Amino acid sequence: DFDAAIYFGDADWSGTEAYFLMTEDLQPVCSPALLPDGKPVAFAALAEMPLLQQSTRPYAWRQWFDSLGMKVARDMTGPRLELFSMLAQAAEHRMGVALIPPFLIQRELAEGRLVIAHPHAYRSQTQGYYLMIPERKVEATGLMAFREWLVREARIWREGCQLASDARG
Repeated sequence: DFDAAIYFGDADWSGTEAYFLMTEDLQPVCSPALLPDGKPVAFAALAEMPLLQQSTRPYAWRQWFDSLGMKVARDMTGPRLELFSMLAQAAEHRMGVALIPPFLIQRELAEGRLVIAHPHAYRSQTQGYYLMIPERKVEATGLMAFREWLVREARIWREGCQLASDARG
């Protein structure tokens, strides 16, 4: 029994209503010490680096490389960690390159503890972040207010990201 959940997936939970919040754009990040000259590397060079894996997204690296039209034999090898926070820590400590949505590591990027290893981001075509509310609780006043606020904030964030993306070219 739950009141609401923020969930990453396909929003197909029986007995719930799903409210789209955002997509997930996975981008390779690492310690600046792993990048020669401190600059992002080509995807071929990235394929030779240790690839940190997230256990809940076992095909993430394969999908990232596939989205560039590249097949990498070792795309599913490397240490497996459970959470993005664990991946960020491992990447920060020079253990390899991790695929993480930049919105989850804004502080680490701003402080230079992590850097973008390659500019390409992979966006799942079938999954995203959703607010899930059981059908029997959708009309609860507190949840309605929370849902309206969260959906509005997510829309504002998405629009801000789109403006920034358009400005970059």
